[in-house]
Amino acid sequence: MQSIKDCFFKVKSDCFKYISSQETKDQKFKNKENLYALMIDIDKFKIDLKSSQVNEILLDEIKLARLMDMNSMPSLDLQINGTLKVIDIDYLDANYIVKQIIP
Repeated sequence: MQSIKDCFFKVKSDCFKYISSQETKDQKFKNKENLYALMIDIDKFKIDLKSSQVNEILLDEIKLARLMDMNSMPSLDLQINGTLKVIDIDYLDANYIVKQIIP
């Protein structure tokens, strides 16, 4: 199992990628560091990560993922007529994901 610090930096990294993916060439977000700081409070993250409520939610999500034969987290699957289709994730290109859902 990853340490709390490793989990925090993974979440933070994914948030950075998402925020950056929302920028356009013409519109760059100003003061991104301030935006990131608002998104994640490391002390609250540490407390929440150790809480029984978060642990219960995580175990429920793992159980559901196993029932659906999902192999990794995070993952994105689309259910169509009872069949699951794995959707590849590209944090830097939302259109890549959309094209898999709506060809």
